[in-house]
Amino acid sequence: EATLDGASLRWVRWHGVEVLRGLGVTVRDQNWGTIEPGIVDFVRSHRSGRWSAAFVARYPDLDPFLEVSVRVSASAAGLLEFSMRGEARRNFLRNRIGIVALHGSQVAGHSARFVRLTSAEKGTFPRQPAPWQVATDITAIEWSPGPGVKAKLALDGELFEMEDQRNWGDASFKTYPTPLRLPYPIAVSAGDVISQSAKIELRGETRRREASPPDTIRVTDRPRVRLPAIGALLPPHAPEPLEADAARIRQLGLRHLRVFVDIRDPRAAALVEQAARQASEAAALLELDLLATPSDDFLLERLVEVIAEHQRRFAAVFVFDRESSSGFDTTRELASMVRAAFQRRNVRIPLGGGTRANFTELNRAGLGGADIDIVTFAINPQVHAFDEASIVETLEVLPLLAREARAIANGRPLSIVLSLKPRFNATASRDQQGADNRDRIDVRQGSEFAASWLVGAIAVLSQSGVERLSCFETIGPAGLLPARTSGSGACEAGSGSGIYAVGAVANVLCSAQAATVLRVAHPSGTAVLAIRRQGHLVVFIANLEPFAKSVRVEVPNAATFDRNALEVPHSAHACGGYWRRHPSVAFDGVAPRSLRLEAWGLTRLDER
Repeated sequence: EATLDGASLRWVRWHGVEVLRGLGVTVRDQNWGTIEPGIVDFVRSHRSGRWSAAFVARYPDLDPFLEVSVRVSASAAGLLEFSMRGEARRNFLRNRIGIVALHGSQVAGHSARFVRLTSAEKGTFPRQPAPWQVATDITAIEWSPGPGVKAKLALDGELFEMEDQRNWGDASFKTYPTPLRLPYPIAVSAGDVISQSAKIELRGETRRREASPPDTIRVTDRPRVRLPAIGALLPPHAPEPLEADAARIRQLGLRHLRVFVDIRDPRAAALVEQAARQASEAAALLELDLLATPSDDFLLERLVEVIAEHQRRFAAVFVFDRESSSGFDTTRELASMVRAAFQRRNVRIPLGGGTRANFTELNRAGLGGADIDIVTFAINPQVHAFDEASIVETLEVLPLLAREARAIANGRPLSIVLSLKPRFNATASRDQQGADNRDRIDVRQGSEFAASWLVGAIAVLSQSGVERLSCFETIGPAGLLPARTSGSGACEAGSGSGIYAVGAVANVLCSAQAATVLRVAHPSGTAVLAIRRQGHLVVFIANLEPFAKSVRVEVPNAATFDRNALEVPHSAHACGGYWRRHPSVAFDGVAPRSLRLEAWGLTRLDER
């Protein structure tokens, strides 16, 4: 069984066991952008234990440069075949076109046999995120998806290799065509044909059923860690906010603001001073992301003068070397140069480093012996996939990334940046790399879905002991607050609450910065963050599924809770979300109570 979604199969299962998380066609442009197709000419049939489907995927939909004919068939005997034939309609550049198979992250630690053209070798799906390819030049993979089940995936049409997508937050291992050791981008000419196929053979049946997940949310009174300090990013290239917007930012109660400055920008000193003023107006500290190189010593001396003038306002300065292997990592030489400049000016601000990009870059480069005090990297759930189900799956991986980052940090605190989409393209060609991502805006930024994902991310990262989180931007379409202008299609002043749903969540958590995060158990399809602040229990319960449902909730002691559900107006010009009061809920400390959650909905319980 499987679900056909666009040009891909999702959740391929055999007797209830997941065989593959996904199998489909992927098209990546010369900057590693993923091109979404339009589907036409869809035909499906089902007869006597066998089903098949055929369709044409057009990349992109309205003005295609590539058309791909796809055929899929599956039988009850355990055979699934997937083939594609793509033909270029005009000349273009590509990094990858072809069939991609995803193994779910639950196979981590499982043994596998990787077959190549002339040899085969035993291997494993790694437990820890592998910084480089797991296997190369693959023509087939043999593994056991579950007890009693054997699977073989045979691939044809090109050489394939496997990478560990958990590095980017995805809950999967990806097998893809066109090995990365080959030069790219690749020129494709009109009329060129690309043909590939995949065949899955399955045998056996699982002899052991997986343990059922808990069906009740159980909040304990056992403290885990302190709630991380919650802050936000200043939007790139944004002017200072109007006085009214500055007041709205201040009302969020953020612990810190974070700003990016390129030292070679002629406005670098002015941008730092402007950011320091904004932090002061928000009653917050400032974190600075500084892009530089060791050859920028003269520019650094001038900028450190400005930093020294405002150093009481700073929480940390993170330094990244544009000449590092990725263009966004901290190097030992640059960290030493900045540390020396700080010492000359008697600057006592914590010096941070790691990477501006994903955990991938931190996993590959490490810290390189850099003399730093705090470690950083970024997380977003849409490096490779953009649908809600894939975004939710990233929450499975975040505890692993935090744990591995903590090992790299070796006792240093962690400061992580969260965004719904990549803030910039870290894998683009060098002339585009690091440019502000015009596609960083997600129309779901103001939705209940984004707020529920944020609660899930903060919950798992808190339990992992992360000290600081920068959650989205302060204001604007990628922010905690919508921009309040009267322009056509924009959020208008006076409409709605003037705060996005994610901002409503951040506002409550910022008012509980000294809170303790408690241990919880919860069913799949939910996220739960339980904190105790000033002796009172606060529980966020998020529905991570696209349908309404009821959940059972247990709390450790008899108490009455005010119940608030996060609601988002859906009118054309409404802005943001608000907490709507519902009837209170009384718990006796023994029996669970049932609560109704809307699709992607979020409920907050506040102990009286």
